[in-house]
Amino acid sequence: MRRLISYSLQSFSAIGHGIENTLGKEHASIVYIILNVLILFSAMAFTRIHNGEFSSLQGQFWRGCLHCLLTYIVLQEENIPIAINDPKKERFRLLRGFLGGGQVIFVFLSLKKLSISDVYIVQTSVTPLFTGIYDWIILKNKYNKSEISLALVSIIGVTMIVKPDLFLASEVSTQATTSFYAEGTERLLWIVMLIIVQAIWCLGGIVLKMLAGMHPIQVSYHYGLLCCLLSSIAMVATGEYQIISWGLTLQVILVFGFGGFLNQVVFVKAFQLGKPGKMGLLMNLFVVCGFLFEIFYLEEYPSFIKSTGAVIVLVCSVMIALQKFK
Repeated sequence: MRRLISYSLQSFSAIGHGIENTLGKEHASIVYIILNVLILFSAMAFTRIHNGEFSSLQGQFWRGCLHCLLTYIVLQEENIPIAINDPKKERFRLLRGFLGGGQVIFVFLSLKKLSISDVYIVQTSVTPLFTGIYDWIILKNKYNKSEISLALVSIIGVTMIVKPDLFLASEVSTQATTSFYAEGTERLLWIVMLIIVQAIWCLGGIVLKMLAGMHPIQVSYHYGLLCCLLSSIAMVATGEYQIISWGLTLQVILVFGFGGFLNQVVFVKAFQLGKPGKMGLLMNLFVVCGFLFEIFYLEEYPSFIKSTGAVIVLVCSVMIALQKFK
């Protein structure tokens, strides 16, 4: 098993080097971030298909466990030390693990109080904004007017997809309300907390850039540990745990464990090679994937406003990807 895993990752690494040598590091980062979006989408689609059959926190727990196991195996096979002799880089690695694991758990907890559309709007608007600001202030990367304009237009497109009623003439949404979600001051408090958590998480992209040159699996080691630990604490605190069949358990391990591990590798590589601000913006493609999932799997045909929003996000992402990196 160890040799199979090591061989698979060596093959992936060879493909990655080929992509980087052919396209260049900056354009290769776009390929990596798109792979990241597709893997995230597969986990979202799996959760939606098996809605209510297992706890999302269980998925994150298995993700953390498998991440730790696979990271250990790969580092041993590649003779890469788990510990880092540089105390500064070790602190950065620990910080990135805490930011990543903590953000994932908080997002899942916030979905108990906020609608998916509310969470998506916060994530897709805050991420490119704060990542770009941190990138500009800390790493001194410059963004031209075209990039800034595309980012703002893309945020509008995302809002049109996840919250189309905001663009309707009617003052009251036609969707039925439910007491399942928080309302009033409680809802505002959860949104503010989510904005703060997401803004802090954006520092992780800058940290990854500072750890450029390190093996991506070595960089993400603490992420698995903290994801496993924090999801365990969250399950105990919320009582969100379900007994599921062995068959479904294996599927969860495959999608969240192996998929999550591969997702972290391409995510780290994307931010190490590319501009963090651009990577944050291209992650909005996740919303477009969700939009297409509604059409082709759920057979829920969207309104004109949602369709227009998807086109806007897709066009902005393509224009960002095709721009010459500076």
